[in-house]
Amino acid sequence: MKNLLLSIILFVTLPAHALEIDPANSVLGVPWDSSEEIAEKILGKPNGFFQATKYKKYVFYGKSIALIFEREKLKGFKYSEYLLPLYNEAVSVNADFSSPQLEINGVKLNGASFSELASKLPYKFGNPEYQVNVATDESQIQFNFSSTSMNGAKEEFKFGGLEIHYEL
Repeated sequence: MKNLLLSIILFVTLPAHALEIDPANSVLGVPWDSSEEIAEKILGKPNGFFQATKYKKYVFYGKSIALIFEREKLKGFKYSEYLLPLYNEAVSVNADFSSPQLEINGVKLNGASFSELASKLPYKFGNPEYQVNVATDESQIQFNFSSTSMNGAKEEFKFGGLEIHYEL
């Protein structure tokens, strides 16, 4: 009974579906190095999974979010609109994660341009490009951008994906 009460309090008090990413500490409210069980208590039941290797597993939420567990600990996060083909089973998609609005440090990522994110986030992006790799003391972060024009003007690069690997 005590464990059930603790689980309910944990579920109610943590930001269950706040899609805030804090690369140094957590993704979607799930602390780095958490188990799948803790992630499920915070986010709810996942849609499915993909066992990439003996020790690496992608756990899916919605159509475009995956938590990456290595040796049963949360070590990575991936957002892309094209994750669905990785599913190894038929799933019903969790509507809470179907059209996620992701944020880092309160900065909305979805729909933002390269120049917007470069000016608002505390990372050095360098020259406009389709992919930006940055590193902190805790993690490696890869931002992916797309463009509607062939040569891609700086203003036309739009946020399209994110991958984070926790290093500690």
